[in-house]
Amino acid sequence: MAKSPKSAAARAPAQPFIHNLASHVRAGRQLPADLAALGRRAAACGPALQPEPGWGMEDVCDCLAHRVLNSFQAVPSGRRFMVGIAGSPGAGKSTLAEQVVRRMNAQAGQEVAVQVPMDGFHLYRRQLDEMPNRAAAHARRGVHWTFDGAAYVAFLRLCREGKAVAAPSFDHGTGDPVENNIPVLAQHRIVVSEGNWVLLGESCARNAHLFALRILVVKTQPLPAASDMQPWCELANIFDDSWFLECDLDTAMDRVYARQISNGVPPYVSRARVAGNDRPNGELVQRTCDRAHLVVPNLPFRTAAPER
Repeated sequence: MAKSPKSAAARAPAQPFIHNLASHVRAGRQLPADLAALGRRAAACGPALQPEPGWGMEDVCDCLAHRVLNSFQAVPSGRRFMVGIAGSPGAGKSTLAEQVVRRMNAQAGQEVAVQVPMDGFHLYRRQLDEMPNRAAAHARRGVHWTFDGAAYVAFLRLCREGKAVAAPSFDHGTGDPVENNIPVLAQHRIVVSEGNWVLLGESCARNAHLFALRILVVKTQPLPAASDMQPWCELANIFDDSWFLECDLDTAMDRVYARQISNGVPPYVSRARVAGNDRPNGELVQRTCDRAHLVVPNLPFRTAAPER
């Protein structure tokens, strides 16, 4: 993971993680209330969850499930508890979200949590075709301005307010969203949403537009005003808890390359995509880690879990 530009000496000390947390998790005991609020006082890259020796990613997921279940009990009736997960492409955000949601539902004894990926809010290919530089829009698909940020924010607001709604999913076969494919029901009191740009906010909004232009590998005219990130800045007021899943960028890009190859993308095409789109996106995403309430370590699973 890219280091924060702040020096180590300038960093605020991270909040200490509860000692011997694994014993609380294994015993199924409720975690202390101060743990649920861990991370509100941000350090250089957010307070980090400190795993104990011998932990695998399963233990991290157990811990996070307890964290949310303990926190959402304070949410007023009629409102949902909202969790956002950010991380670079290939970090494993979807796997983390799936595993934590599964554990919360198992621990609660009913389906109280649902996963809503940001992927369903990709702009349609036909919308990219309508942009001033069609080639650049398709080449950079996955960067923040190729998502419908306003629709994503509006949908999460409805979720937070407790409305029964349905989110779009993303069909990798057709390369387009599928409307109303993920139901968010009244029984779902917790919504977990993962995506590259969950933490994209005012702290980097001032420079990200120029950053996107600087790393654009396709020579193009300036991006349209629609690429402004104002909608993303509103997410900070929607998520009750936000996590940044750390991952070494080279490792993440190796995963992205392997995933693309497994989907039938020729190696030379994948290498170009990673260098010209996925890595620049990952570099920008990593600059948002300071907005997270909690930085989550990326440990190996003791049993195989797909990296997504």
